[in-house]
Amino acid sequence: MTDQTGPGSYVLFQDIFLEAGSQHQLSFDWFAQSSAPFFNPGNMNAFGPPNQQFRVDLVSAGFSNWFGPSSSAGVLANIVAPTASPRQWASTAFDLSAWAGQTVRLAFREVDNQLFFQAGVDNVKIRSTPIETVPEPASTLGLLALGAMGAASLKRKQQQKATEKA
Repeated sequence: MTDQTGPGSYVLFQDIFLEAGSQHQLSFDWFAQSSAPFFNPGNMNAFGPPNQQFRVDLVSAGFSNWFGPSSSAGVLANIVAPTASPRQWASTAFDLSAWAGQTVRLAFREVDNQLFFQAGVDNVKIRSTPIETVPEPASTLGLLALGAMGAASLKRKQQQKATEKA
């Protein structure tokens, strides 16, 4: 949570390895409350033109230019970037599966240089679910062949029993 008393730029981030062969669903609750209108000059620098924003980004693992003029470069996906205060907690879900097999950085960022601004996050979760694999065609054919052999064997046994009774 941020609660500024003067201009500032803030970031809370975590590197996350997203296992290959799984689906990954991010969910979290957030709020952003500003006493001034939101301003987005294209960076997260508090010392310059009006800048009053909160955003949640997925960035590359090596990203570190949080507040510079190119602080949007390296962003893989912008997950949240409100343009006005929702005045209450909001819930967000986002599919991270496109980055399975990679390490990414989840970043919660806030900048303010106007009036009072509070932002917060809670209940951050990533649910990973293994993707069920479909048997390869060769495996499927092998299973079918075993089934056919079993059926043929059963039919022979039935015929043999019928012959013995006659």
